[in-house]
Amino acid sequence: MASATGSQARKRFRHRLRSRIVIAFVVFGTLLTTAFALATLYLRDRLENELIIENLQAEVDSFVDFKRANPEPDAQFGFERFRAAIYGAHRFANIPLEWQDLDTGVHDLTESAADGRTSHYKLAVRNDDDIRAFLRYDVTQEEIGKRQMIGALAVALAVFTAVALLVGLWSSRRVMKPVTELARRVEDFVGQADP
Repeated sequence: MASATGSQARKRFRHRLRSRIVIAFVVFGTLLTTAFALATLYLRDRLENELIIENLQAEVDSFVDFKRANPEPDAQFGFERFRAAIYGAHRFANIPLEWQDLDTGVHDLTESAADGRTSHYKLAVRNDDDIRAFLRYDVTQEEIGKRQMIGALAVALAVFTAVALLVGLWSSRRVMKPVTELARRVEDFVGQADP
């Protein structure tokens, strides 16, 4: 009776030990994957913002230099993904209200369209005494890409957590096999020693 109770206690101990090994693998795998996902998102966002800000400021400066060299109204400056506006000192009152108090630099702004959708854009501003230039870059597509990346990273997190669970189960069996064999031998030895 006592040996049966002791055997059950040892089985419960081995089961708890095996569960702890599995849980440790799952927690470690999940934490590692989460840290990687967060680092990826942070680096992407930081690099993207730095590139956009640097390019926007360079473009608005080029735009001002071009307009100074070519003041005629029909002079065209080529942009692909940007919208530009330039105002002479006599037209400062025509600057959109939300842009009027902005300093030179790149600003994050949002705008609601007539259909209710909100768009996020970055606005590069150059303020000189005689001229104010604005270069708008819509970052809505980048935000959609970021949401898609978050979705992909969430799927990767689930997959790597499942892999960590499987590796944990496999490892716990491998680790517990010698422990179980040792426990069986000890029980046999103790059983033989008892009269």
